Amino acid sequence: MTRHHFEWDLVRVVAALLVVLGHVSSAIWYQPGAHWQAANVYDSFARASVPLFFMVSGALLIPKQEAISLYVKKRLARLTVPIVFWSAVYVAWNRVFDETAVAWDGLARVLTEPAYYHLWFLYALLFAYTAVPVLRWSWSRLTDVSQRWLVASWLTAVAGLSWMQPPPFGPLHPINLLGYVGYLLLGAIVQRIPPMPLLGAALYVSAGIFTAMATAWLSRGGTPEANLYGFLMPNVIVMAIGLMMLLRALAGVESCKRASPWIAYGATLTFGIYLVHPIFAAFLDTSFCRSVLLGYSWIGIPAVTIFWFVVSAAAVAAMGRIPGCRFVLGESAVGASRLTAS
Repeated sequence: MTRHHFEWDLVRVVAALLVVLGHVSSAIWYQPGAHWQAANVYDSFARASVPLFFMVSGALLIPKQEAISLYVKKRLARLTVPIVFWSAVYVAWNRVFDETAVAWDGLARVLTEPAYYHLWFLYALLFAYTAVPVLRWSWSRLTDVSQRWLVASWLTAVAGLSWMQPPPFGPLHPINLLGYVGYLLLGAIVQRIPPMPLLGAALYVSAGIFTAMATAWLSRGGTPEANLYGFLMPNVIVMAIGLMMLLRALAGVESCKRASPWIAYGATLTFGIYLVHPIFAAFLDTSFCRSVLLGYSWIGIPAVTIFWFVVSAAAVAAMGRIPGCRFVLGESAVGASRLTAS
């Protein structure tokens, strides 16, 4: 395995782990108490998760040249099957296990809205992938300086709009969709930067601390305020840039290289982990889990995160052994290819 491939495998695994960390933290984030600061800190540092996924896609897809027909077959068609399948799974899941579930006609509504809270990412990814052929054509005709100015202008405009009009507009709002496309281009820029671990760590840690402290200050009245958690907020953009730079540098560390077979295998599971992990969320509602999260939040949140991540990974690995599951897991569970890479 080349270092280039290992870098992206490491980024994918960390991004998936941060997704789970964010969901564990958010399970107790809205409940007042001594645990709230821990939930706020972990959730703040987890904000880089989804941007990292988009940036990896951009780093690998934007510079690549291939026929549009091949691209549509490899990317768009391969993403459509998981959207349809998992929408049906989660509509059924809601119907059976959630008293507030949408009715079965919710399956028809998946054309315009996700069937479950985390599936918005598939819609956003499909939108971003649709733009890739045009982005490739434009990108290849720009100078390096023009590319940097385009990305800076794009993300500054989107971040500014997000800052002026923070949530509640949803993840599939046009402003957000355009921002996710900007993350593709940002990934194409960052992947050309030589590994700089100290700068990457400084950006990630400082932006994470700012997010946690500013969120605590905004929430001082007793009502949690999540405005700075938005994936297109300037602080989150800085976190994503810093963490990608840091992880790419860590990929060259000898201890990470020794773990490369495990990390490479974990990377093949990440898309499936994202898809299936909410199914195991019922674990968070058990009295034992909640006592751990509320009573020992600083160690409980990462402990529950690792447990949830490992269980989800094991489920995806098991599903990958079932014939046909590669298509509903984005082919990620069998190691044949990766939805955001090959």
